Amino acid sequence: MLCIDSPEGHTDEPTEDLSVGPKDVLSYSWRALRESRYGPYFLSNDCITDWNSFLLHATLLNTAYGPAGRDGLQLADFEKVGKASFTQLAELRHRGAFSTVSQTFATCCQRCSDSDDVSIQELPRKWYREAKATIFESAAKLTRRSAGLPALVTGILVSSPGTPFFTQALNELHEISRLPVEYDKDQQYRELPQVHAMNCLKEIFTNTKLGPFTEEFIMPALTLAAERLGSPM
Repeated sequence: MLCIDSPEGHTDEPTEDLSVGPKDVLSYSWRALRESRYGPYFLSNDCITDWNSFLLHATLLNTAYGPAGRDGLQLADFEKVGKASFTQLAELRHRGAFSTVSQTFATCCQRCSDSDDVSIQELPRKWYREAKATIFESAAKLTRRSAGLPALVTGILVSSPGTPFFTQALNELHEISRLPVEYDKDQQYRELPQVHAMNCLKEIFTNTKLGPFTEEFIMPALTLAAERLGSPM
């Protein structure tokens, strides 16, 4: 019934004794699985990632389960969770998984920023440097909306709004976005980190938590957008 596009499951008729069709069944099943947070699941890597992220997110949110101090989450724990989420956001291509993993990563960054341990506090800045490197490393892979990169950068900055680090990060994203581009109509593949940087800026500006802290960057961003609209690329 759920395989509407396959010959053996295709039917345009409603299910017997039910006023729903196969698309309704698929929709209801997906919602039930997502809301229940347990039970059987489609065994794909992205869906397994989804469930793992739900568990990690719940662990990070529950400060009674992972409190600060010797009995709670340590530097190594935050490094493992942050690195796993970072890799997933940088490499996965499934938008559903992005929404789940991005919440886990943002919560991890927030817990790090709230920590009294200086080494844990520095983790989001370390991940930002890695994210900036990823923008250039994946400059030739222009996936739709830059895939998980914007969520990666935004998750880091949400944990430090209004700080010198926040200002530095936005200025650097502006600098990357303004890098000159040499136009060659015969060149099929090119590296365009500017696209990733601008998608990151867009995500930052549309994040409601960062709204009060991005006002001073609005005019430079409008100028940047107007200039880029005139680009031959």
